[in-house]
This record gives sequence, C-alpha cells and structure tokens, in this order.
Amino acid sequence: VTLHLLALCYNQTMIKILMIEDDVELGQLLQNALEKEQIETLLTCTPLEGLVALQNENFDALVLDLSLPQIDGLEICRIVRETFPSLAIIISSARSDMNDKEMGFARGADDFLPKPYDPRELAFRLRAILRRGTTNGTHHEATCQTFCIDEERHTVTRADRELRLTM
Repeated sequence: VTLHLLALCYNQTMIKILMIEDDVELGQLLQNALEKEQIETLLTCTPLEGLVALQNENFDALVLDLSLPQIDGLEICRIVRETFPSLAIIISSARSDMNDKEMGFARGADDFLPKPYDPRELAFRLRAILRRGTTNGTHHEATCQTFCIDEERHTVTRADRELRLTM
C-alpha cells in the first residue's frame, strides 16, 4: 500500500530537469515534448551555462549531449557525478558507439539514449530512473492530496497526523 501511495504521489509531482544540448532546435523540440509530459525543462546550450544552472537551482535529472562546445559531454558527466552524486544523468547523444557508451557509464551516467529517439522514450526513462529514489542530494518530500510522504524519515502523514504503516 505504501509503495502504491508513493507512486500515485510521484506521478503527480512535476519533474524538473536540466538539458545541456547545443542543437538549439532539437533542444527546443525535446523541451516542448517533455513539458507535455509534465517534465519542466531548463535548456542550456553550453556546458558552462549548464554547470552554472546546476549550482543555482535544484534539478531531478540532467539530460546531457556528448558533442558539446567548450567541454566534451563525457567530462561534464564526470564533473557532475563528482559534484552531485545522486543526480540522475541520462546521456542523449548521436555518438552511440560502444566506446562512448562505456565511457559514459564509467563516468557516472545512469542511462544512455542514442539519437534519434521519440521524446516520449526520454520521458519514460526519466520517470523510471527517478522512481528509484531521491535526487540531487536534497531532502525530498512528495505531497499528494492530503498525504505527505517524507522519504528521508520514512513517514507518511495525513492532515498533520503521522500514519502507522506496516512494511
């Protein structure tokens, strides 16, 4: 029952992601498609803009292209994983040979989605990864109607009363 309740609450919570994609047209297409899937997306076109955004805002996940100006996406993946160890990272790249995939996972990616793909698949993958736990190392609390689930303390409250649940 508890997991079902959590799933219901989670599905109603807006997901917020950062996308680092230097192809502005593709980035805007993905951003628009993800917003229809209730996924708020901040699009940045350079790795440095993306790193600044990560420092200034909380995100549930990072969608990262590999072929970027200034700094290669694999290096950005490594930096982000070291700095934000629990942030979900999905690599979204046309570079899809096995060496790039191996390096992406070795540097901390949670998933690798080769381009081209249907934007809904990206939404499915984001939800699947985020279902597994909290993100970005912050205290995560999901609210749903009159229920409040505190994952850090493993409690559920309703109308400010803690509910006693069995495992």
